[in-house]
Amino acid sequence: MQVLVNLVFVSTWIGYGVGLRNYRLHVTFLLTGLLLFAFIFIFSCKSLHHKLPRDGNGVIGLLRNDPETVALTLFSFVAMCFLAGFSCYHVYLIAINQTSYEHFHQKYVNSGNPYDKGILDNIKEVLLASQPSSRVNFRADVEPGWFGGLSDISIK
Repeated sequence: MQVLVNLVFVSTWIGYGVGLRNYRLHVTFLLTGLLLFAFIFIFSCKSLHHKLPRDGNGVIGLLRNDPETVALTLFSFVAMCFLAGFSCYHVYLIAINQTSYEHFHQKYVNSGNPYDKGILDNIKEVLLASQPSSRVNFRADVEPGWFGGLSDISIK
């Protein structure tokens, strides 16, 4: 069983718990996804803009002649909006130094957040500070019998 320190949330989107040691990677993932879909959206719009006056049929002509570009433009717009909102929410959480669990349950509504150090110091703490070392020793030797008493299997 894996226990996450400072659990922010369990992401059903990527299927992993996001906590202290991988939060900056999660925010980087969100921002690069946002940039990717913004890039796709911009160049899809540019492609549609170049094809629109040439056909002379308007939007209906684009749907008839180039439906995949229209679908890609709409999909990238929806994904870009979703990722922009999600990224803004996480940047806000970083700025106030709260987890999503604390924010949803309004843990610090009546009292001030004791972990809030100001916007710039919160951002430095989450995104720029050195990561704590792992509590799991991945290079440790495996001891026989650790997996439920099947000690007749030898591990070499």
